[in-house]
Amino acid sequence: MKKQTASKRKNKKAKMITGVVLAPVAVGIVATTNMQFEASADTVFIDIHNAAELQAIKDNPKGSYRLVNDIDLTGVNWTPFVFSGVLDGNDFTIKNLKLSIPADNQDNQGLFSTIDKNATVKNL
Repeated sequence: MKKQTASKRKNKKAKMITGVVLAPVAVGIVATTNMQFEASADTVFIDIHNAAELQAIKDNPKGSYRLVNDIDLTGVNWTPFVFSGVLDGNDFTIKNLKLSIPADNQDNQGLFSTIDKNATVKNL
């Protein structure tokens, strides 16, 4: 077996994506990921304070977002969308997710309908 240099191991690790699973549960959203993400000093996060700001992510799904408190989606009929940016849950919770989806489209449903391979969802 050949020895790999540290930079080759780092590049290989950076390219490895093993997946993200978002599943609605009774008390909120459970996110499971083993992807690694390190925000650079240049990363500018848009702070998310409430349900309306969380919904606004669909207008710019490539942005970088950070929760600054728990988000309660009670009374919000959530329509999942494709996400391709960065969402740092900052160890807060999104709870009471109720999906608003057509009966003929039950695939790819959750907080996001699809999470792009270059997206990051963490600490949620």
